[in-house]
Amino acid sequence: NFRAIEAGEFRKVVYFYERHEKDIRQLEFEEYFELLVAYTQALFAIESFQKHLLMADVVIEMSFSENITEVNGQEIFKSTLFQKAASYYHLYNFEKAIYVLTELVKINPNNPKVTYFLEKCLRKSRPRFVKNTRAIAIFFVLLAALLIAIEMLFIRNFALSWLSLVELTRNAALVLGIFILINGELIHWIRARFEVLKLVNSVKKIKKNK
Repeated sequence: NFRAIEAGEFRKVVYFYERHEKDIRQLEFEEYFELLVAYTQALFAIESFQKHLLMADVVIEMSFSENITEVNGQEIFKSTLFQKAASYYHLYNFEKAIYVLTELVKINPNNPKVTYFLEKCLRKSRPRFVKNTRAIAIFFVLLAALLIAIEMLFIRNFALSWLSLVELTRNAALVLGIFILINGELIHWIRARFEVLKLVNSVKKIKKNK
């Protein structure tokens, strides 16, 4: 009955497994594990990420303890770890996604899909440095907005002698705020790239020495 479900019908897979879970657990281990893997992957496909994380841990633990590398010709351990990282990413838990992807790099530093995703997660994370630069940038932009308001309401009507100084100050504040914001983001992107390259090279060196 399970194999009668057409490929890509992920919601039907989830419904079938959850409806017959008690019976599925009574199957021989190989058959049970095959259905468990299909169910876990279906949860990821329908974007049920919280539930997927729970089941992914079960699949990872079983595949490791039973030394199972493939199911129906599909590699299981690393692919489930990758999907686990993706679930964390979609739930905005970048810290845990970075941890899982770092472990995957340690397993295979030559997988460009993993290294690209790790770099993406690092860029999406917001370390203290980025938060500080954004806060400073926002301060200068708000200062520029305040000076514009003062210029329009007061300076142009009552203190024209101050106009040049106010214009210069608010333009400088606006440019400085944008400069800090752009450079903060740029430095963060470069650091993310550097961290990934450093990790990959370190793992390659360790594996080479072994």
